Amino acid sequence: MISGGYKISSIEWGDFKLDGGAMFGVVPKNLWSQKIPSDEQNMIPMKARGLFLEGHNRKILIDLGTGSKDNDNFKKRFAIKNVKSPSEALKTFGLSPEEITDVIITHLHFDHCGGSTIDFKGKTYPAFKNAKYHIQKKQWDNAISGKSRDSASFLTQNFLPLFENGNIVFTDGENDLDLKNISLKITSGHTFFQQHPLIEDNINPVFYCGDIFPTSAHISPKWVMAYDNHAEKSVEEKRQLLEQAVKENWIMFFEHDPLIAACRIEKKGRSFEISETLSF
Repeated sequence: MISGGYKISSIEWGDFKLDGGAMFGVVPKNLWSQKIPSDEQNMIPMKARGLFLEGHNRKILIDLGTGSKDNDNFKKRFAIKNVKSPSEALKTFGLSPEEITDVIITHLHFDHCGGSTIDFKGKTYPAFKNAKYHIQKKQWDNAISGKSRDSASFLTQNFLPLFENGNIVFTDGENDLDLKNISLKITSGHTFFQQHPLIEDNINPVFYCGDIFPTSAHISPKWVMAYDNHAEKSVEEKRQLLEQAVKENWIMFFEHDPLIAACRIEKKGRSFEISETLSF
């Protein structure tokens, strides 16, 4: 797909599972299980899906999955499997990790930034050593504070080495990303100052949903996660984004949906529905 002067491709970094009840909050299981069925332990399949953008003399990654640094107990807990290394993921494009110029991290939860770093000979290093990692400063401050409700999802080995090696470029709000035809939307319902890239294009604008719409089943504004720090804020943020998505014909890219990578949506009465599914 071409958008904003970039050739855009999906990268599936791996698979994992999360508790279905936690993923859908107060939505009854007999409703959400019609969208994504659970296993006997109530766990549902999740993708760790990111984007690769090439254009304007930049090679950009958006989010990097869980990575493979975690111990066996952690991997078993979340059924993490099929994890691609940076070299494996980029081989499809004929590239090496050293050629990546930029990485945009939506937020610092382990399933989004775990692949930011790699272990080598007992030390942890940036996985893309020549890249600028674009991270919201307020999200960073929240992550390193250790005081937030979602602190268990912030694993410092995934991001402190980026700072120590000088790879981080902090962003501050929606208008602070120096990449052509890419703007940011900020939400704070799921986690404080999550940033969502919007690739601007007259025909195919692409919105990176991150964890405000983790799957296509979460399109309904009131279908929010128990993981969200501020559920009511998530509902309002989703309504605002959906109205703009319909008005501007956005392609919604889903990071965790097990089957649907992207879609366009339409409004029918007071409801928002999928009008078209797409792949990258």
